[in-house]
Amino acid sequence: MVFRATNNRCGIYEQRGVNIFFDAKSLTEDIVRKCLSEPKSEIVGAIKNTQEAAFEHSGLKPVLQVLRDQIDQLYEEAVIHLGENIRNYLEKDQLAPLDRSNDFWVSVHERWGKGKGYRNDVLDMYKSKISDVNSFLSQNAQELWQNFMQEVLEFFAEDE
Repeated sequence: MVFRATNNRCGIYEQRGVNIFFDAKSLTEDIVRKCLSEPKSEIVGAIKNTQEAAFEHSGLKPVLQVLRDQIDQLYEEAVIHLGENIRNYLEKDQLAPLDRSNDFWVSVHERWGKGKGYRNDVLDMYKSKISDVNSFLSQNAQELWQNFMQEVLEFFAEDE
């Protein structure tokens, strides 16, 4: 019943705390963290190894700690930004407008009461409508990683 009610409200069922666009954001963040945590950990690990190997009074240890902290902060900001990009892409582009002037939502609403298979049929409608979200996510994740690495490298840039 919540599934139908959510679809009748174009993906947002406030009384039950359901918002498919917010859920897409959270899911995207989880996926990105899972996919990029290993490369990030390798970078942080290399910095940690260098930090541990540095002489106690070299002044390098505090600088490397700042770098590690900055990497954690930049990474988290980038992941959240990508989640927001996906949310906006779905809510403001792929499934917009969120009303009955959108043929997608009309089709979802009209499917109810036409026999078995409502849930699967509606899920197939979603799948068809947002079929290019994977390429959008991939492109944005690549840009995210490039920007992230650029900001990390800028840490080492000399001040002018």
